[in-house]
Amino acid sequence: MDSTTQTQQLCTAYVLALVSAPDQQERPIDVLPIATALRLALLSNPAADPGVRAAITELAEINEGWIASKENFGPKGLATPPTYDKIRAKDVFTQAATVCQVQR
Repeated sequence: MDSTTQTQQLCTAYVLALVSAPDQQERPIDVLPIATALRLALLSNPAADPGVRAAITELAEINEGWIASKENFGPKGLATPPTYDKIRAKDVFTQAATVCQVQR
């Protein structure tokens, strides 16, 4: 599959994750499907545009960091969850929307 098609598929997965998210994300289970969908889309589309891949990777990390912060989960053994920063999260969501040419 060519890069353009993979980029479109990755952005489509991003939009589907975005629109299927609950309005209020209060529990980790509200966010886990989003992070998982983004990670699967990244694995399925390795030839997507590098800028789009970077933005979606950061978005997955922000979601994973949010889950970890809600569960007070820090580094344990080989598991090192990303950190969550609310200001960075806003920038990451904006960047993903920009690279996928989606108005939020």
